[in-house]
Amino acid sequence: LGGIDHRTPLARSSVDGSVRGALASWEDADAGTRWIYAPFWGSTEASGGIQAFVVEERDGRPTLTARWTARDVASPAAPVTANGLVFALSTGAKTRARLHILDGLTGKPLFTSRDQVAGPASPDTGLAVANGRVYFSTIDNTVYCFGIPTEH
Repeated sequence: LGGIDHRTPLARSSVDGSVRGALASWEDADAGTRWIYAPFWGSTEASGGIQAFVVEERDGRPTLTARWTARDVASPAAPVTANGLVFALSTGAKTRARLHILDGLTGKPLFTSRDQVAGPASPDTGLAVANGRVYFSTIDNTVYCFGIPTEH
């Protein structure tokens, strides 16, 4: 990858802030489309979100095409995907953390924990999804667990 010098990008894409944390990926088996989800932080602590891209081939080369942006995920941790859903965590650096569940194809918000979490999560915290539940912890070492509705 990256041409002869291994430094030439195969594709470039822009986000509305700086990408922080790991990317998440999911393949839509019905369409055969590869999705990439990038967490970005905005210019203020209260801004940021998740931007979704699809991998497409143009002129024989892979490229990323932006599809949707969820802007209400402030200071997001790295997202996680499962069963076509995107799980995103607003770390809430100085406020409360907030869990967001988004439709992976459209970015439509399906769930938010609102003010159910008592404190902030570290930006380095991770989300875990297993057995129909999503888990994360806050800076006071409290572990939160939310069930995922079975219709998803």
